[in-house]
Amino acid sequence: MFKKLLSATTLLCLGASNLFAGAWTQPQNNFYFKISMASSTAEKQFTNKGKTATLEQENSPYENKELSFNAYLEYGVTNWLTGVISLPYKSIDSNTKSFIRENKGSGDLTFGARIGFNPLFNLNSPVVTAAQINFKIPTGYDNSNVPSIGSGQKDIDFKFMAGTSFYPIPAYFTGDVGFRYRADYPANEIPYYAELGYTFKNRVLIRGFIDGVATLGDLDEPFNPAALAAGKPYFPEASSYLKAGPGIIVILKPFLEVNIDYVTMISGKNTLKTNEVSFGIAYKFSN
Repeated sequence: MFKKLLSATTLLCLGASNLFAGAWTQPQNNFYFKISMASSTAEKQFTNKGKTATLEQENSPYENKELSFNAYLEYGVTNWLTGVISLPYKSIDSNTKSFIRENKGSGDLTFGARIGFNPLFNLNSPVVTAAQINFKIPTGYDNSNVPSIGSGQKDIDFKFMAGTSFYPIPAYFTGDVGFRYRADYPANEIPYYAELGYTFKNRVLIRGFIDGVATLGDLDEPFNPAALAAGKPYFPEASSYLKAGPGIIVILKPFLEVNIDYVTMISGKNTLKTNEVSFGIAYKFSN
C-alpha cells in the first residue's frame, strides 16, 4: 500500500498541466502576464489497466490534495517570436487517519519559445500555425520526498500548434500535439490539447477543452521498489490520461481579465483521478 501512496502522489505532480495560450504569438514588445491558483483533490486513482481504485494506505483510504500558485509570462520578442516562462509553487498533502505527509516548495521552471509561422512568412491565412519548444528544469527540491513536488528530471517539449477564428461568429478553435523527451524516468510522451471558445458581448468568453497525454512507455511495467533504495521517488515507468473541463474568462478591461476553470480526469492509466478548480488574473500590455 505504501507503494500506491508514493506512486499516486508523484503522479499528481507529473500529470499537472497548466492551460494557457494557443497558437497566436504576442506582437513585438507586448506581453501577457498571469497569476493563477489551483486546488486539486483525489480520493481515487486509475490503475495500469485503466480501472478505478480507492487510494489506500495500510487499509485506510486517504485523500491527496494539492494547492498550487503559478506565475506565467509571454513576451513578444518579435512579431513572430514569443518567449514564455512559467514557475509554480506547490503544497501537497496526503492524509489518512494515522498519518499526514506533506511537502511544499517551488516546482519545475519551464521556459521556451513560440514561433508563429503566419507572421514569420507573411501568410494571409485564416488558420494560424506555430511551433513551440519548452524546457523544464527542476528548481532544487528533493525528489525523494513523499509526496514529491516533481520528478526531478529535465524535459524538452516540442509542439505543433494551430488555431482559427470563426469570424464573424465570435468563436475560435486552437489545439496542439507534440513530443515530450525525458532524460530519465518516466517514459517519453505525446501530449495533446484542444480548446473551443465563444465570446458573448466582447466581455465573457466560455470555453471547453481537453488535455491529454499518450505515453510511449510500457504501461504494464511493474513498479520498481529498487528506486526507493536509490533515493528516487517511486512512480511508474509510464502513465497516460485524458482530462477535460469548462472555463469562463471575464474581460474587465481591454488589458485585464479574470478566469475560473474546472478540470476533471476522465480516464487514465497509472494516474490519479483528480478534480481541479483554478482561478487566475491576467494583465495584457500593448504598446
